[in-house]
Amino acid sequence: MDQEIKKLEQLKQQEILLMQQIYEKKINYLNTKIQLLTEESKQKDFDLLNLKKNDLSSDILFQKPIKIQKAQIQILKNKN
Repeated sequence: MDQEIKKLEQLKQQEILLMQQIYEKKINYLNTKIQLLTEESKQKDFDLLNLKKNDLSSDILFQKPIKIQKAQIQILKNKN
């Protein structure tokens, strides 16, 4: 009877250790996933910022000639 109890206690300890290992691996997996998602998010933020900068540069490049053309048209209209 004592041996059976000791065996059961030993099995219970092994089960606890295995569960601990499983949870540690899950935690490591989730931490790795969080890290990867954070890096991906930072990269997307960086890409988005570059797109906005490029859009702003494009707007500036294209708006100045348009404004000049509108001013020239207005001058021509005023002459007529």
